[in-house]
Amino acid sequence: MTLEQACGIVCNTVDKRTGRELDHREIYARYIDYLGGLDKVKQYIPISLKELRRAYKKDKLFNNTGLGLWQNAAGYTAGDPVCFFGGIWMLYKQNDIDVASCAQGVCILKEAARMLIERGEV
Repeated sequence: MTLEQACGIVCNTVDKRTGRELDHREIYARYIDYLGGLDKVKQYIPISLKELRRAYKKDKLFNNTGLGLWQNAAGYTAGDPVCFFGGIWMLYKQNDIDVASCAQGVCILKEAARMLIERGEV
């Protein structure tokens, strides 16, 4: 099952039940909730929240941090399109997800980090 199927999203960004267009943050918040919430997902964030809080002040998308770290935590080796099924894939497997891209994993982890920082949990 894909993350979209599990979370009731069709055409990449549309809520299946209401037909409403979802923004990026809404989509990834749904994925985080489906995977068990922030407490579950935060275990896979590859950079300390203290360090991410400093990075967040300069770039809320964390593009000023090492992409390879995020890719590795998403279950992929930087520069290699083949998944090694580590990192966040442990949560995917626990929740019957068997299809997810590197980009989805990176976005889930970055959104979880953003949510934690914005809630003051650092």
